[in-house]
Amino acid sequence: MTDQDCLSPQEASYIAHNAYFTLKDWISGQPTVGMETRANVRKMVLGDGMGTVAQSGGGNTSLRGTGLSGAKLDRVFAGTTGGVSTGFGYVLSFSRDGRRHAVVATRGTRAEHSKADLLTDARGSMAAMPGVGPVHQGFRNTFDSVKIGFTRDERRIMDADVVHCVGHSLGGAVATLVATHFAGRGKPSSSTPSARPVSARWALRQPWRHCWASRTSTASRMTSIR
Repeated sequence: MTDQDCLSPQEASYIAHNAYFTLKDWISGQPTVGMETRANVRKMVLGDGMGTVAQSGGGNTSLRGTGLSGAKLDRVFAGTTGGVSTGFGYVLSFSRDGRRHAVVATRGTRAEHSKADLLTDARGSMAAMPGVGPVHQGFRNTFDSVKIGFTRDERRIMDADVVHCVGHSLGGAVATLVATHFAGRGKPSSSTPSARPVSARWALRQPWRHCWASRTSTASRMTSIR
């Protein structure tokens, strides 16, 4: 994987932020339990991006004005935290320089809809993950739940030349596990988390390399070279 295959810092941060819009009514600033409609998620990810959050000063993070304006929104999927199912992320696909890319984006912790995300964060016992080692039990459980959703786009993801796994906070941890899942299947996979709280012992064993798109980037980009 070359640096040209990496997302820019702006693209990665917008993708991670937009994952929150899969949570029902996050677009209005008052999220509730459930999953947002695909039409509304598409509006925020690739459309005009103007919801209550943006209008109140939250900023417009639509990809329309970026190099990913031609991307396609594929599946919007749910995830389970603390026994509660909510919108948790989405899959994008795009082409750049003759290369096919897939993006799996996962959202971070939000306490407004319920305490379910906080319960997941607090479940810090270790669970075994094949090919990885011990990881945070709560993050592993959430990964298992979202895998059901994104694997429905498995053919599209596996046909891509590069898979980007992007997330913030809880989503950053899940994105790292998603990247590990696809790297283990032989796909060049990049993980762009702004939080990666998985097992330190596992992290030290993995053959990751850092590739920074710019010296001002706040998101570490880790690319599997297995």
